Amino acid sequence: MSIFNLSRLRNLKVSSNRFLGFRKLDMFRKLGNLTSLDLSNNNLSINANVMAANLSSFPNFTSIKLASCNLSRFLNS
Repeated sequence: MSIFNLSRLRNLKVSSNRFLGFRKLDMFRKLGNLTSLDLSNNNLSINANVMAANLSSFPNFTSIKLASCNLSRFLNS
């Protein structure tokens, strides 16, 4: 089962779990009820390139933590 099938998920905190790889921040849009995302302190590369027009796709987010993630891009306006 994928976490992206958990449509009622509100908080996803997976910091310091030694995850590695490349992820796009956009993929978390599928979790429409998500309010808090913490991917900090993993060996992840995050593409956070979200067009300003698409920020409404994350209406419930109150906290996004990406400390020590390698951000390849961040917010285009």
